[in-house]
Amino acid sequence: MCFEAYAAGFFDGEGSISVRRRGKRYAAGEYVVPRIRVGQNNRAPLDALKAQWGGTIEGPITRGRFHAHYRWVAEGQKAINALSSFLPFLVVKRDMALALLASTGSDELLAFKREWQPGRKGVSGRLLN
Repeated sequence: MCFEAYAAGFFDGEGSISVRRRGKRYAAGEYVVPRIRVGQNNRAPLDALKAQWGGTIEGPITRGRFHAHYRWVAEGQKAINALSSFLPFLVVKRDMALALLASTGSDELLAFKREWQPGRKGVSGRLLN
């Protein structure tokens, strides 16, 4: 089996694509980076993603009555590399991945964030699958 196809299907169903601000807001040195995340109760598939594309594993994360879970997080170039590998196999998140991969600078990444990510105070972005 092609690991990239498996990983893309797993990401398509369980993952998310976002843009994260790094550094102090409105201060010198602030920048934005692409970020992808996948959450799962079983850590093994997340360890495989980390081994292939880098990133970090967060967890175990517990909230209220929910079971503990783990999360693989890749940011910056690691996120771009993983999304590029997933792209031929993505269905649900394909348009969002293409939009992020086409966003090269901070201004474009912030425009991506405004268009694709729900905003605060009831302002919604594009409907996410």
